[in-house]
Amino acid sequence: MIFWRISGRPATPPGLTKTMRVLIAGGTGFLGANLCAAVLRRTDEIACISKSLPDLSLRIPGVHYIEEDLTVRVPAVPFSPDLVLNAAGYVAHPEGEADSNRLLVDHVSVARNLMSVPGSTHARFLQIGSGDEYSVQKRCLDENTEARGWGSYGRAKAAASDFVMSSADEHGYRPTLLRAFLVYGRGQAPNRFLPQLIGGLAEGRRVPMSSGLQIRDFLHVDDFVEAVLLCSQTSATEGRTLNICSGSGVQIAEVARKVHRLIGIGELGFGEIVRRSDQAHQLVGDNQLIRRLTGWQPRISLESGLLRMIKETASDSQ
Repeated sequence: MIFWRISGRPATPPGLTKTMRVLIAGGTGFLGANLCAAVLRRTDEIACISKSLPDLSLRIPGVHYIEEDLTVRVPAVPFSPDLVLNAAGYVAHPEGEADSNRLLVDHVSVARNLMSVPGSTHARFLQIGSGDEYSVQKRCLDENTEARGWGSYGRAKAAASDFVMSSADEHGYRPTLLRAFLVYGRGQAPNRFLPQLIGGLAEGRRVPMSSGLQIRDFLHVDDFVEAVLLCSQTSATEGRTLNICSGSGVQIAEVARKVHRLIGIGELGFGEIVRRSDQAHQLVGDNQLIRRLTGWQPRISLESGLLRMIKETASDSQ
């Protein structure tokens, strides 16, 4: 879990009202914290559930924080939510069978306990899934592609998503599954690819990497947030599975070279890290469905997003 201070908020999509009650699970993580900041621009009633609480100085004013382990119990929430955003769940890639099974159980338990919170009449439940849920390798993954999960993390996310979509109705929620691809931006955990790369190069170091031949679909977190909130306010997305992605693939090595050119110092150590065995070679999504149903489209180019992240990293280090 990562805690961080929000210094700026993305533009707010229409639809959220001051009286809407919103519950965000995993709201102190990367995606959840960005969602909290955006939701706060339009509603006064927002609660955030996380396994541990941030220091007082790191909390977002106006958010009601709840400390609870969603893998073991149903949380006590001060209201019946109109909207639940589930951005909780460990981002882990265990190799042992026992740890992989534990990860799967934990992700499903989080979804089950969160859906056991009584919602308001006609409450929405948006499950933040992952492109790793797709179990087929092809050039562009649409929502009809087989999704049993790629690797331990992908299988855990797929199991949780399946549970939400099959069980939401009996819990009184109207579900939507949103499969996010490689979201990046401010507040990302320091052990993730781009923060490590930017931090290392900015310090003039040599950054060890894999071959970088993997192809990924990068999306800036502000575009991600806009997509989620538009989906939460669009009735046509109810009961649907939607990809949140740029729709374009780029090699990890190419992204690393872009960052290197923008920073101007440091070195790239391609081939110095062995690629994980559970890592897909290519994960690129088709975003035509979400564009058609909501009118959403990515607005931040990869180069602009990388430059923004570099500047934010430099500002945070001062």
